[in-house]
Amino acid sequence: MKLTLKGIARECGVSPATVSRVLRNDESFRVSPEIREKVLETVRRTGYQPDFAARSLRSSKSRMVCICGLKSMPHPLGVYSSMIDGTVSELQSHGYEALLDFSSNSVNESAYGMKFDGIISLDSDPSEGVQSYIRRNDIPCVVLSGSSEKKFDSVSADDPAALATAMDFLYSRGHRRVAYAGTMFDHQQDHICVEERFECFNKYLLNKNMDRLDVSRKTLYDAVEFLHGAIVREKVSAVLAFDHFSGLEVYRAAMLLGFKIPEDFSLISFNDVYPVARLVPAFTVMAVPAEEMGKLAARRLVLRMKGEISGAAEEFRLTESLIVRDSVKSI
Repeated sequence: MKLTLKGIARECGVSPATVSRVLRNDESFRVSPEIREKVLETVRRTGYQPDFAARSLRSSKSRMVCICGLKSMPHPLGVYSSMIDGTVSELQSHGYEALLDFSSNSVNESAYGMKFDGIISLDSDPSEGVQSYIRRNDIPCVVLSGSSEKKFDSVSADDPAALATAMDFLYSRGHRRVAYAGTMFDHQQDHICVEERFECFNKYLLNKNMDRLDVSRKTLYDAVEFLHGAIVREKVSAVLAFDHFSGLEVYRAAMLLGFKIPEDFSLISFNDVYPVARLVPAFTVMAVPAEEMGKLAARRLVLRMKGEISGAAEEFRLTESLIVRDSVKSI
């Protein structure tokens, strides 16, 4: 027999309304810590799961948020996992739950049997299907890890500033011939950070009167070919990698070609994600504040869903941190 909210209430000796408001983390509801813990402990022990579809039918609010915009599960060692963790934990702290939808083209409410109160889009340009759902249901949306061109609130990393910081660090260590190793993944080509980082890299070279090298590309197709050309033909002293995946491919290529880091060339990448800090040498990185970005996006969405803010969309760009380790040397 399926356990119901009334069953939880009966076991705890409280009303169903009390159980409901404890589970929703209703900030306006005052209840003793003992009662709150008793309800939560009973829920944990029994494995009770709220029926969000039924809740949606009973009221105009489901307290459910749809996270969409990716076509597949995020890589467990990528920044999206941390972003989603931050988003979900922050939503839950405000009494909301989240559903991850990887169809990317639309929000399939009929499949879930409920309406969502808000959308977190991991696509900087939400599909027409997602935007249609937002308009039809008059709900807010926040774009995470991208710019929405002022259609919706957006939260992203400040890549132009981070790229300048990384290049300033290399420049201060005497590096004047720097190659850029772009993204490894074709499906990322349309993401704003791919274009933005590469464009800012080239602008930096121009501003500092540094040579733009033929091996530098927005996409890294063959790391061995890239690194051989960079070291042997272009005589580079440093490589800046689009992210840790590209950095790891350059690291592997160096091992295959017999080059040593940082003796033969220095390496710096974006993303402080495992295993870059555990390698020998450990990577110097620009760390993206992924979890903080997720939390800020969730807080912004909650404010919109509650009607506590209104008006024009706002853009938030969070600062990335330079973490200096062993993969860069002075020349």
